[in-house]
Amino acid sequence: MARKISSLLDGIGRQLLAMVGPIGTAGSQFLLSLLLLRMMDPGEFGRFSFLMILTQLSWGISSALFGAPLSSLLSQGTAEERDAIDRQLFSASLIGAALCALLFIGICLALGTSVGTALLFAAYAGLALQRWFGRAHAYLAGQQLAVTRSDIVYSLAILAAPLAIVALPFNPLFTTSAMLLIAIILSIAALRPRELLARIGGVSFAHAWGYRAVWHSHGRWALFGVMTTEATANGHAYLVALIAGPAQFAPVAASALLIRPLTIGLNALSEYERPRLAHIIAAGDIGKVDRAILTFRLLLAAIWVGTAILAAGLMIFAPRLIFPPAYDTRFLAIGGILWLIVGIARLLRMPDSVLLQAAGRFRSLAMASLFSAIASLVAVTLLVLAYGPLWSILGILLGEMLFALSTWRRARAWAQERTDRQCPA
Repeated sequence: MARKISSLLDGIGRQLLAMVGPIGTAGSQFLLSLLLLRMMDPGEFGRFSFLMILTQLSWGISSALFGAPLSSLLSQGTAEERDAIDRQLFSASLIGAALCALLFIGICLALGTSVGTALLFAAYAGLALQRWFGRAHAYLAGQQLAVTRSDIVYSLAILAAPLAIVALPFNPLFTTSAMLLIAIILSIAALRPRELLARIGGVSFAHAWGYRAVWHSHGRWALFGVMTTEATANGHAYLVALIAGPAQFAPVAASALLIRPLTIGLNALSEYERPRLAHIIAAGDIGKVDRAILTFRLLLAAIWVGTAILAAGLMIFAPRLIFPPAYDTRFLAIGGILWLIVGIARLLRMPDSVLLQAAGRFRSLAMASLFSAIASLVAVTLLVLAYGPLWSILGILLGEMLFALSTWRRARAWAQERTDRQCPA
């Protein structure tokens, strides 16, 4: 019993260390969002929030195509096979980042930004994908401190953005894009720069072409899963912006700031746990998998409680500390409550989702999110048209609940399958 408790506490300690960098990163971005909330009109803030959601979507796609297969494939096979797959994934990810940057130029211009802002933000979006891949690779190599160092450098650079915006207030979105780009360049330089330069020298279209095998075995299903998960989780953002416009999306995005600590915890722990679970699964220690998932759930539950207390205290005692008078506090309070309920569904399904990714069950996970995505999109559309943007969050809740149930069933089925294989009757 004492050994189990010691193992549990040790796991929690490692996970808390893994969260230091992401907490700093998200905290600095949170402060930046608060400043922009006050400096931008609702339409411009809605535009910025929408661009950041698209950026996070691109991170999810990159993680699905390259990061998740990396965790699964580099935990098995011979050294030569792992090296070949590593080169394929890196080459393909670099080309994908360049294409993403080109796509963001078009998106920014379509949203009405200046050409300079579009170029700066697109460069940031493309380089951010490479940092995301580099973080996944460092985690898999057991170099957690390198990830933390990169995250801290990024955080400190972002903290300088408010000073730059105050000094150059004429175009906050342009200045923000420039500071984001500087921050991402510095953070990449802090993430194993010598290895990065050496690997860039080995990039080739031939290696990228070899990614086809990874695409057929893992990538296509991981991508499908990301798209359906995105439809479940953030479909309201696209639908509200499309149906009601960026200005109507702004207060919904503002209310989502209240659960930012939970979002940070979900993302940080997921990126840390995926490669760790992949190693455990490869070693065949199912009991250790169960302990890791339990620790994961306990930490997420604690983060949710902390987030709820912080959000409630803020809205009861000092809502104007963050939100300017242009935003209705009643709208924000209701939105915050709805987001917290959505957060419960997300923290219930996230450990099972990460487990299936680590096990290479991308097709199973993708199918788990298919019907939840359809339900979420339909519900959000009807709610936006009937009751407005605020209550569209309930459509997300419906999708997340269905997703959590389906993911739980599939994770249990995988665990039973592994148990039966190890202990045949």
